[in-house]
Formats: sequence, C-alpha cells, structure tokens
Amino acid sequence: KSWLAELWHDLKKKFGVGYNENLEDMTLDEFTEIANRDLLGGEKLNNDSMTDEQRTIVEQAKENGTYMKAPNGKPTKLTEKQWVQVRTKAFKEWFGDWEKAARIEKLKQSKILNISGTEITPSDDLKQYKKNALEYGKSLRGEYTNKDSKVTIFLTGGNSRSGLREILQHDYKDIEHLQSIAAIPQIIENSIFIEKLPNNDLKNYPNVESFSYYVCGLKIGNKDYVVKAVVANQNNGKRYYDHKLSNIELGKLISIIPTIQKAGIDESMPNSVGKDKRLLSILQVNSSKVVDENGEPMVVYHGTDTNITTFDKEKTADSNFWFINRKDKIENGEVGAAANGKIIPVWLNARNLADWKEYDTYGLDELRQMKYDGIDLSEDEERTFVIFEPTQIKSATDNIGTYDNNNPDIRYQERKEDDNEFEKSKEDAADVSVFEEHGKAVAEKLGLDIEFVTSTNELDEKAVSVVFLMWRKMLLCSTD
Repeated sequence: KSWLAELWHDLKKKFGVGYNENLEDMTLDEFTEIANRDLLGGEKLNNDSMTDEQRTIVEQAKENGTYMKAPNGKPTKLTEKQWVQVRTKAFKEWFGDWEKAARIEKLKQSKILNISGTEITPSDDLKQYKKNALEYGKSLRGEYTNKDSKVTIFLTGGNSRSGLREILQHDYKDIEHLQSIAAIPQIIENSIFIEKLPNNDLKNYPNVESFSYYVCGLKIGNKDYVVKAVVANQNNGKRYYDHKLSNIELGKLISIIPTIQKAGIDESMPNSVGKDKRLLSILQVNSSKVVDENGEPMVVYHGTDTNITTFDKEKTADSNFWFINRKDKIENGEVGAAANGKIIPVWLNARNLADWKEYDTYGLDELRQMKYDGIDLSEDEERTFVIFEPTQIKSATDNIGTYDNNNPDIRYQERKEDDNEFEKSKEDAADVSVFEEHGKAVAEKLGLDIEFVTSTNELDEKAVSVVFLMWRKMLLCSTD
C-alpha cells in the first residue's frame, strides 16, 4: 500500500492533480479509474466504464440530493462504483429489490397521521356528505412536496379519472373514506414512496407514463387505517390520482405481509386485510437479508490462500462457505485463511436465513431441506454468514455489473480483450524479473523516481498492475 501511495504521490506532482480518497479502501479498478479521471481533468479514458442506466442513476441522485447516501439518509458505506452498481436492474434481479425492502422498513418507522374526522361537515344524507367532501377538497387544491421522495405533487379538482372526483367515485358509502379527504395534504407530504409501476392502460390513460404508490398510517378519530395513495406521473407533472383506505393498523398489516406472501392473496381473507389487493402486492418484497444497518447491501469477506473465481463445495470441509464483515479479523488470522492469504470482498444473496437456535438444533442437510439458503450467525456488530450455494456469491469489486443467477463465477462478467491484457499484467506481477524489467521501464517513461521492491514476499501485486494498466491506458489516450 505504501508503494502504491508513493507512486500516486509522484504522479500527482508530475501531472498537477489533487487526490483525497483512501487507497486502503479501494480496488485496483477503482484506483485506476479515479487516477485516470484526475489526470484527464474529470474525463474518463473508457467511455464504456459506465452504462446509460448507471449514468442516469447518478444524475438523478445528484439532482435529488441522495448521491452516495443510503436509503435512511446516512452516508453510504460503499465505494462510488459499488453504490451505483447495487442500484442497477441487473443487481436487483440477482440480489432482490433491497431498495424496496428499505422503503418498507422506513414505512415501519413512519409517523401515523391524524385527523379528527369532523373536518368535513357531516350529513345524514350520503349524497350531501359527498358534496361537502368535494367542496372541502376544492379548498385543498394546490401543490405539495412529499418529504420522502422530494417530489412535488399537484392536487386538482380533477375529472372522472383523476384527483378529488376520482377519489369520490368509489367507497363513498364508507364515511371514513369521505372523512379522509381532509387528510390529503398530510398524506401527500408524509406518506412513504413504495413502488413505481408502468401504465398498462394507455388507451384510457394516454397522458400517464406510470403510477407511483405511496403508503402511510392514518388515524381518523380513534380508528386506525392504512392509506394507499396513487400518483399519476404525467407528461406535464405528477398529480394526486386516488387513494384507498384499509381498516387495519399499519404495523399489524406489515407484520402479516410475510404470511400473506407465503400463503398467497386469498379471497377468503377478512375485508380489513384483503380489500385492497394492490396494497398487499406492493408491500411484498423478496430480497437478500445481507444488508448493513443503513439498509444497503453489505460487503462481507472470505479468506483463502488461493486465487479463486468460483466457490467450490468440494474444496470445503462441510460443503458450505463462511463470510464475515470484519475484514480485520481475517487480516489478523483470527478467522478464515492465514493473514498472508487472499481476502475476497463479496455480496451474498441469502433471502431465507436460519439463525443460531436453528443452527444448534438441526444439521446442515436438514436446514437445506427446510428451504433455508444460509445461516446468520451474527452477534452484535460482528456479522457472520454461512452460505450454501456458489451462485449466491458475487464479487463486490471485480465486476462490470452483469449478474447471472445460474453462473457461479463470482466476477459475473465476460472478459473483453482489454480485460485479458490486464489479467496478464497481474500474473506478470508475480514474477520479480518481469516486475523489474517492465516496472522500471514504465516508471522511467512516466518520469518517476521510485525505489522498487525486489522480493516476491514484499511485492505489491496491486501496485505493479496499476503501473502496467495506467501506462497502457495513457498510451491509448495519447493515440486517440
């Protein structure tokens, strides 16, 4: 690491660039990407280093102030590259929609809204009550900003397919539905965004691109309800489209969702639960449980004394794979391979984990038969996991973001010719003669004055690879 730091220190002086990131927390690819970016004044040498999807993710996050933040608003624990890749469609198809899981967790912690139920003038005549609700609602028309999504939403008087009139088209015989009109400003501002779904009925809704679903708990008087609010994302803005109440307390509903998910949404469920099937559907999620305290996918580590790209059951004592979030414990030789071995950072797709009690009670084969895909042996902040299948493991660093549920290769990528050359440079780095021959030559061409190591035991493979890769990329740049 010190050799690499010295290399970059000299490069900074030579090319006049600044650099504030921690080399210890960086992979080779991340280092060279940042180095090249700085050398070129913010431009990347490889235009394909970020996909259109990834660029969009970054741009939107910077616009709404969530870039490099976790779902709970705290700074992410991930690198820039990891932060972007875990938000891609490909990653979520493998890992599960962890962002939705985080949103539901946020919903659990959200504040219950309150109205008295007397805001709208009541009437024994249901039609008159409905008119009173419409007139009251008209006084609420305007724009409101949702605190969770930072989206500005317009509430209009609406027509038969939007706004207040749409809300009053259904369930108006339920007094609480009429009363809920008074809560719309609170609902818009304080509900939690859960999911956006495409508009599959363009014939009837030609101006709507998609629908966004928000959820909150609402107390009307002394009665608890769950509100599912719908926002129409139109070409000319986002409009409050409709909402529906379910007669159940929010915490209770969320607690029974896993049971509903396992059993399926059934017509025989009580009205308080089964009345709104869309609500039950959007609150279901199936994603990996290996996330950090901020709700983001967590990088865990595996120590080994060999270079591996695939985890092989036949090479383990119990056909399982062990991981821990404490990299320092592997480095110190407390767990995993010896301190001079390899440490592999990975993501784990484990959605149904057994716990300590089940681990103590059943054998590993029994746990597999019980449909568990791993074991969570965590204690306090030390997170330890046992994983059953190689396809549940993907590298958290050596990748370009193409995930395959059926391929056990942890790199989940197809090697390009350029990548093969880079891999060859890493192999060459293990040979001192090659290192001395090429490393010094590259340093001289870069105008660097560096004292190179001459022992394979002290050789920093990453540093040599950086020199080779950077020089090759500089040559490519100079010929463009």
